[in-house]
Amino acid sequence: MARRSDHSREELYELALDAAAGIISKEGYSALTARRVATDIGYSPGTLYNLFANLEEMIFHLKGRVLDALFTALSKKTLTGNAEEDVMKLFDEYLAFFKGQPEFRTHLFEPMALPASDLPDWYRQKITNLVDILETALAPLFPAGTTERAKAAHVLWAGLYGISSLDASGQLQLVSKTDARNMAKSLATNFLAGLATDTHSRGKK
Repeated sequence: MARRSDHSREELYELALDAAAGIISKEGYSALTARRVATDIGYSPGTLYNLFANLEEMIFHLKGRVLDALFTALSKKTLTGNAEEDVMKLFDEYLAFFKGQPEFRTHLFEPMALPASDLPDWYRQKITNLVDILETALAPLFPAGTTERAKAAHVLWAGLYGISSLDASGQLQLVSKTDARNMAKSLATNFLAGLATDTHSRGKK
């Protein structure tokens, strides 16, 4: 195939990710190859390797694009200052996001080929940005400057991610007959009740 120069690097990047997402949605990750993506966008495989070091990096960028879209969706929610109400508002938006765009759920919950210690810094930052929104919602339950708020946000995020991952894989019903939304609500309600009790106890000391 002859080399083309019809698109900028940024345009090629988006074209490649769009093509990869389309292949995965229709045929699954096993069908994804650099040659297949290159063919779909009308470029040589070598062009892709000017954009991504390997296929795994391309998949990380697909996941990153999902994280960016999710961040945009969650950022639009107006927080009220009521921690339980705000956390459930974010949880509901999170679940609705993936329900409305099931292909995004497929990309994000595909198992990682790299250990967590090897994740790119830019990818870690995208996750941090999302958890920060949840941490802000928890602010009313914690004194300013406490590290416990960040820890609580990470625990809640991990719980929600686990529920969503099980739901995406079709295995949630093996764990419970409760649907994802009600399970998430139970997680938030009980966890926040515990936090409120701890906050009250700290205030009495």
